[in-house]
Formats: sequence, structure tokens, C-alpha cells
Amino acid sequence: MAAPTGPSDRQLARERGESLLDQVAERFVGVPGVQAGRMFNGRGLSVDDSIFVFINREGRMVAKLPEPVAQARVAAGDADVVSMGTRTMREWVSFAQPTELDTWVAVARDAHRYVSALTP
Repeated sequence: MAAPTGPSDRQLARERGESLLDQVAERFVGVPGVQAGRMFNGRGLSVDDSIFVFINREGRMVAKLPEPVAQARVAAGDADVVSMGTRTMREWVSFAQPTELDTWVAVARDAHRYVSALTP
């Protein structure tokens, strides 16, 4: 049996997620303090050096939201809990790739607003 020659499903999902994030980032052009770059081995957006969204290995967008909002999004089935090792990240949740880009744009705007308020 021949070895697989193309990219894995996971790699394709990550590439698609990063492409979608590039489109989300276009909505933040000119917003003071916002930068796009590599974060956690993937692409992400930060404001004043604080990350507010990034793409994980599975191609999902991970966003920092206020804990009650994050819990509500998980309870509604819109997002999944993010864990790092054995630790559940209370303010970080992940979102599947959307059928409509505006879904991720709205989440990114909420995350940006939240993280901007935390940054002195």
C-alpha cells in the first residue's frame, strides 16, 4: 500500500482556518494596536501585544471572551471548551469554521473589545 502523498485533513483544515482568519484580519486594518502574526504555532490577532484570537491545530478559531460569555457560548453549542494539558481555560473557547465569515468576524470583534478593555 502506498504512503499518503498529500496534506492531511488536519493540515487542510488548519490552512483553511488561517485563510479565513486572514479575511477576518482585513476587517481590523487600521484599528489601533491590532497586529496579525504567528501565535501558538498558528496565525492570530493581538491588540497591544495581547492575543484575542488565533487558529489552533484543527483550524478552529480560538477566542478570549469574558468567562460568562464563553460559558454561555459553550452551553448554547456555539463553541467548545479549550484545554491546555489538564487545565481548562475559562475565558478561551474555540469555534468551528463558519459557513458565513461574519460569524467569525463577530466573535473576533467581541474578543477584541474584551481584550482591549483588559489592556492598560
